[in-house]
Amino acid sequence: MMNKKKAIPNLSMRFCTHEMKIKPIFEYLQSKSLNYVDMRIGYRYDELERANKLSTEIKYIDSCNLFGHNRNNWKTIKWRRCSTPLIENKIIYPTILNYWKDNKYFSFPEDSNCQHCFWKKPMQLRKNFDNNKSVILWAGIQEEIRGNKFKKEISMLEASRIGLQQDFIFGTGSGCNSGECVN
Repeated sequence: MMNKKKAIPNLSMRFCTHEMKIKPIFEYLQSKSLNYVDMRIGYRYDELERANKLSTEIKYIDSCNLFGHNRNNWKTIKWRRCSTPLIENKIIYPTILNYWKDNKYFSFPEDSNCQHCFWKKPMQLRKNFDNNKSVILWAGIQEEIRGNKFKKEISMLEASRIGLQQDFIFGTGSGCNSGECVN
């Protein structure tokens, strides 16, 4: 996706969630002739701000013109009805960890799946480097290759070298602010 967009996902070009999660789900449902679906989104009660940004509509290319500047004809449709059962039941992160703690086949990452997301605080990136060195190094290499950074103020390799702040509460930072990501 970064090759196609000729960019790294960042605050100015936030394409990761839409292009790599939402759009493929929508296209799969369309291929199965499912035009409208019910989705249960796993936002927790301690992530209310994410639910407020949740969209039930998608804008997609409906058809193309053979000539002219704007060849794509876009259409916006309502494609899903979303519910947030964890919010409805006031379930927070510690409750989920406690529920799954004895299950040896299922584990949660200490942070979200998006280890090098541009929304992460530098301290969280530093901790993610300790936990998943290959992911942060991959992100740092991508920054070097493309001459750009995920975060404006610090590169992934710079984040990996900062001292670890011992009193920082890890894994509790902002979730995705696009309204579409999942933690």
